[in-house]
Amino acid sequence: MMPGLRTALGSLCLLLSAMSVALLPLIFSSSWYRFNCHFHERCGNLDPPGLESRVDNMGQFFLHREPLAADWDPRGAAHLEDVRVLYGQLALVAIASAVLLAALLLQRPQSLAGFARGALLLLLCSTLILPVFGLFWEKVFHPALFDNDLWRTRPGEVLWSLTPRVFFRNSAAMLLTLSASLCALLWWLGARRR
Repeated sequence: MMPGLRTALGSLCLLLSAMSVALLPLIFSSSWYRFNCHFHERCGNLDPPGLESRVDNMGQFFLHREPLAADWDPRGAAHLEDVRVLYGQLALVAIASAVLLAALLLQRPQSLAGFARGALLLLLCSTLILPVFGLFWEKVFHPALFDNDLWRTRPGEVLWSLTPRVFFRNSAAMLLTLSASLCALLWWLGARRR
């Protein structure tokens, strides 16, 4: 394999692996949802016990540990079903990326620093979406991933109260930060091994 292609493939695999690891606490931890309630007032539409139970239920649902509770509105429940399927597909991509990354590193362990540097460059480019996040979220991300409009929440729906756009902007910023931190650590470790 040509060195440039090998580095690009390794960087992409490392990027996908790092982002998958960084995404786990954002998806499955109810603390992240609660924390974001400090950045918008919509959580106030849900009584505290309702907020707690829905956030916990959503995390358990994504982990396939329990079904969605009956008190979810139909559109929100249908969208969460779509999201769970998407998370399953993402898990397969993450596993394939990690396996391919491991195979590339087994052949040439000294490539780690180069892969991490490439992944950091890709992450840096990804930060360009943050200033135009609303446009990206509405015109690119959702239309590319969903073939329905269930993601367009309406006032009164649970997801409208729990996950407004600011939640996702904060999640994107945290995802990029955690992924970049992991890649920077791997770059440092790779450089030390050389």
